Amino acid sequence: MTAPLIVLIAQLGQLISGLQKNQPNGTIVIDGTSYTTTELIQLLQALIDALSSTVAARTAYRDAVHQSDALLKTDGPTVTALKASLRITYGPDSSTLSQYGLSPRKVTVRTAEEKAIAAEKARATRAARHTMGKKAKKAITGATASAAPTVTAPAGAPVPAAPSVTVTPVTSGTAATSLIPGGATGH
Repeated sequence: MTAPLIVLIAQLGQLISGLQKNQPNGTIVIDGTSYTTTELIQLLQALIDALSSTVAARTAYRDAVHQSDALLKTDGPTVTALKASLRITYGPDSSTLSQYGLSPRKVTVRTAEEKAIAAEKARATRAARHTMGKKAKKAITGATASAAPTVTAPAGAPVPAAPSVTVTPVTSGTAATSLIPGGATGH
């Protein structure tokens, strides 16, 4: 955004130059109001000064942000380590921590009902995504049934019945595993 402001400042400067060169003592009527060249030059110069201070302030702000970011990057880990050291020194629940501006860490204690709800959601997610542990994955052996191709019928046409699938149990060593249509294993 600084570049357009710099271009605008240059354009305003050129307006001032043109007025001084071509109409040094003239009067111009703009929207029904009469302005002398001196008044217009003062108006344009006030705009240039305001825009120049905006550009300078924006540049100073950006420089300050870059400087603070660099300091946070180099000194931030030291501050974090200092806070951890103070918590270890005085204990996590010490009132002395408040003198350093630190509050004790909040430990959220979940109720049995909340834990049960979370466990049920986790089970439902594992079932929906067919997530298995190492032992369940090892128990799956043999060939899997290939997926039947999907055929889209035109609107209004009868939908054909799904083909029947015959699954033969596969025996491997002492454990027998059979595949059930739908991807689940039956035991």
